[in-house]
Amino acid sequence: MAHIHVHTLFSPTFCIPRSPLTSSRNHFAAFSCTSPKTTASLSSEQDVLQAVVESDGKTLPCVRTYENDLVRLSLFGAVGFDQALTAAAADGGQAANEHVVSGIPAMVVETVFPGPSGERATISTRLFLPASKVKEKAFKLRKSLSKDVLNGSLSRNILAMTFRQVVMHQLWSFELVLFRPGTERNMEDLGNQREVPASFALTSSDERVISVLAEVVCLSALQSTESHFLDNSLRKTSSYFFRWFQKPKRITSKDSSVVVYKLFEDEIVENAKTLLETFNSTKESIKPVKMRSKHLWWTPSAHSKLEKIGGREFSIWTSENVPAYRLEIDVSRYNDVKLEGWRKSAENRWEILLTHSQMVGLADILDMYYEDIFSLPNKQLSCGVVTNYTNLPSKKRDSSFLKILSVTLASGIFLVAISALGQRSSPHLHKGEKFSGELRSLASSEIWNALRQPVDAVKLEEMCVSIVKRIKDTFDWPGDIMTEMSIGAWIGEIPNYLKLSHEDDSTSEGNLTAALEKIDPDIKSSMQDIASYQVVLSTEGKIVGFQPTSRVGVNHWAASLLAKEMYGGRKLSPGLIEPSLKIHLPNEVVLIELLIMGSETFHIAMYPWFAMGHLTPFLHIANKLAERGHRISFLLPAKAITKFEPSNLHRDLITFIPVSVPRVDGLPPGAETTNDVPFPLHPLLMAAMDLTEPAIESVLRRLKPDFVFFDFTHWLPPLARKFGIKSVLYCIISPATIGYLLSPERKLRERTLTDNDLLRPPQGFPTSKIRLRAHEARGLAAATVKEFGGGLSFAKRNLLSLSECDAIGFKTCREIEGPYCDYIGSQFGKPVILSGPALPESPRLALEERWETLLGSFKSKSLIFCAFGSECVLNKEQFQELVLGFELSGLPFLVALKPPVGHDTIESALPEGFEERVKGRGFIHGGWVQQQLILKHPSVGCFVTHCGSGSLSEAMVNECQLVLLPNVGDQIINARLMGEELKVGVEVEKGDEDGLFTRDGVCRAVKAVIDDDHSEVGKEIKENHAKWREFLRSELLENSYLDGFVQKLHGLLN
Repeated sequence: MAHIHVHTLFSPTFCIPRSPLTSSRNHFAAFSCTSPKTTASLSSEQDVLQAVVESDGKTLPCVRTYENDLVRLSLFGAVGFDQALTAAAADGGQAANEHVVSGIPAMVVETVFPGPSGERATISTRLFLPASKVKEKAFKLRKSLSKDVLNGSLSRNILAMTFRQVVMHQLWSFELVLFRPGTERNMEDLGNQREVPASFALTSSDERVISVLAEVVCLSALQSTESHFLDNSLRKTSSYFFRWFQKPKRITSKDSSVVVYKLFEDEIVENAKTLLETFNSTKESIKPVKMRSKHLWWTPSAHSKLEKIGGREFSIWTSENVPAYRLEIDVSRYNDVKLEGWRKSAENRWEILLTHSQMVGLADILDMYYEDIFSLPNKQLSCGVVTNYTNLPSKKRDSSFLKILSVTLASGIFLVAISALGQRSSPHLHKGEKFSGELRSLASSEIWNALRQPVDAVKLEEMCVSIVKRIKDTFDWPGDIMTEMSIGAWIGEIPNYLKLSHEDDSTSEGNLTAALEKIDPDIKSSMQDIASYQVVLSTEGKIVGFQPTSRVGVNHWAASLLAKEMYGGRKLSPGLIEPSLKIHLPNEVVLIELLIMGSETFHIAMYPWFAMGHLTPFLHIANKLAERGHRISFLLPAKAITKFEPSNLHRDLITFIPVSVPRVDGLPPGAETTNDVPFPLHPLLMAAMDLTEPAIESVLRRLKPDFVFFDFTHWLPPLARKFGIKSVLYCIISPATIGYLLSPERKLRERTLTDNDLLRPPQGFPTSKIRLRAHEARGLAAATVKEFGGGLSFAKRNLLSLSECDAIGFKTCREIEGPYCDYIGSQFGKPVILSGPALPESPRLALEERWETLLGSFKSKSLIFCAFGSECVLNKEQFQELVLGFELSGLPFLVALKPPVGHDTIESALPEGFEERVKGRGFIHGGWVQQQLILKHPSVGCFVTHCGSGSLSEAMVNECQLVLLPNVGDQIINARLMGEELKVGVEVEKGDEDGLFTRDGVCRAVKAVIDDDHSEVGKEIKENHAKWREFLRSELLENSYLDGFVQKLHGLLN
């Protein structure tokens, strides 16, 4: 981890800059603070800090600064009140306490975090806070933080990380500063403001200014890098020859408000020549110049020419000091723009000259800003949809620019602005032609013909078919691959605009342009949905380059099959600058254009039942899909968002959409999830969820996702069908349970299910050891006919969902439940798609100190841990039998359960004298615990579980052995599957008729799994569990299932 430091300013009159940059305090010094007695004179500063003290409790001011040697961008805006307090309290409240003691009501705290673009880049966050509120928050946090966390460098590092993750959700103003060429930061003294003059500054309250600046800088980098690659790959020997490839020198933003003029190489060379004598005469006194490491991805113009003139040092010195770009902005287009150091070039237009190093520094800063998910998470570049249709591929036109990766060219020049800008400028490289590297010996007159050697038609067709086949096979797309010389290879229906452009081979350029301008609106709409790419292949068919050439292509490049293949399966994410990739440049390459109608990634809406045991696994699969580039709109009760926000690992792709839960008679006010109500009131909550149908319809109409995932809302499939959306019933209930209880063979639409029916599996049910006991059959039969919201029984609600959906998804593996999945597919006539185990990611927080200390006091594999989820509530008698069974075992134990029925606290339900008898080895807790982390602890040897699917998933990948004690519903069949089929756990014995367990039964089950030296059953279970654990923890397994899951979804759309 990089070196991180914290700085606090105790003065209540700390200068709030008119623009956020004028007094930034970045540093890497040890934790330090200014004197509480410091004063200042400006009353406005006091007013601002007083406003902080009197905050409305919703927002607080924040300054976030991105800085490298040559550029600094600072944002001044608002952050959430509670999040800011929590971040500032992470040091235990030391700084806040000093302020309060000194009578100072407001405090300013700043932390510095290393930037992603290089060792000389940083991101700092400065918060303005009410000291007393921070102190109160710190007091609450200290209860859950260990002393070592609150002391020394660890607390400062935690503080820096918490500050880094504070989300700035509103921008008030920003300032962009470019420093003089050659400026370097003193990384040892970042605590003090840089005393170096700036070359130029721009301040504004209009966020669009940043967007359009990024737009032109991005395209400038792309065009420059493309030109450099072509210079190398074609081994340019003549300036005359390269006039054919010459790029427009004017790069304009979409709204024409910002323009970058790139100086011609000849101009740069002539300017540099005039300085050569000066450079040579002062070379000894000039500090040795090195090419900034981060600048290697963007080679300066005329770099090789300048090296020939004055050597490598002169070339690098030139890139640092000689202007290479002219940047111009029309200030009349935006609100409140203030400029310093700019020169007026025309009415409302101002300009500056930038060196190559300044331009690269600006690109790096903009990349840091757009990659930062904690600053204005919904920010977007100024990029529009495809509106200039003449730039789309046709026989007369070639689309956008070539980005080929070579040994010296990072894929790194993949910029977000590519979507709008890539369609404006195109090198005249023609599809289906090869570009030879053997040009050095040819005369200028021969180069034209040598360059455009058409690939053999048969070979070219084979390459086109090969690319299409790779994608078709991966995503299981239907249909045959078709070919035609004038188009290429394709599957599915050719886009309408391609049909139009190929109808008449003799169409002139002008006539084609006129025709395209009159395209039918439906055709224009279809053009906007096309992801277009350029694929660069060696003559052997290996992918050596892959670039998007449309807005849709940009959005899905990182998740594309071909991008993954080129990067060797490496995980990618779209951004301004991608990680570098070195590829051996072949002597000849072939350029092929690839169009995909529809996307390789999806937009999925998710609307699970309002229970933690359903919301949580839905979020797990959302994270897994988002990791592969898919966008998720997650609908859930408004108050639940705060609870689930920390588990959202992809906030750029997973959006929480709050749903207001309607009032229903009998449902407590404010109740939104099953956590808020006892089990008997769950049907009322389901009724309330049914009443959200109009709101969900509105959301689906607006979002138009590709899929909607649901479980208990049977009305969603027909609703989704209205908008052409596919519905997937993503079942948290196991396939074995669905097949056993709800198989159409039971004819539940015609008759009521009885307990006698459930004593036997339905006809055709896979051969298994799953059987129900009398009390279980009785309870499940009653549950299936009981009303579960909206006048529907639980069975009918689920049958409607199963019959109406387009596909049924399960969180399981074929290796565990394959026969049951096949049975459901055949019974309901639906595709069954499996996501695999979809295991949750490891928690980011460490185990609480109290539990770490407690568990650490017992020897390895000796402790019993018992937890029954967030909703299971036992009656007092069974609760007491459970804990008495643990006492009887003589082993240490930790029990985390909800208080029994009729008791407000768990302690009040304990047997008399119990606490005294088990003191030192038995611990009872009546609240939530970090189950996933506790199960991983070496001291835990046995997990007594209610057999909920989430708990079983967590337990199966850990070493603790399973004792199965199912309570209701699918937990019963889960227990049979684990205990009888897989033999990875021992089930506690219960009375066949009354369903009650005893302390002796609990003790026997625990002893059987934890004392495997003397138990044959324990040995078998331990061996089986070890095999399944190794299988389930395989990263290859999860990736394979998730890739298959995605492929099946593609199949549904096609």
